[in-house]
Amino acid sequence: MQPHRIGEGPVETIAATKLHTYLEVGKRFTTWVEERIETYGFADGVDYIITEDLRLPNSGSSKARPQKAKEYYLTLDMAKELAMV
Repeated sequence: MQPHRIGEGPVETIAATKLHTYLEVGKRFTTWVEERIETYGFADGVDYIITEDLRLPNSGSSKARPQKAKEYYLTLDMAKELAMV
């Protein structure tokens, strides 16, 4: 968990990719998180924020380059709600 500025001030958050892995969701991460946001009416800047990070591919290839990836940081309330459904 890490603090991020969401709404009025800093709040504890969890990376949605970690929650996705922990819950052992069968769907692809992006599909899962975007469907949940739409279905349950979560709001950017209120329930979560999106950051863009550089990630290294898991490949051992010397030609592998870092790629941009979105990370969703969820408030603990949003994460709890997603864990219950």
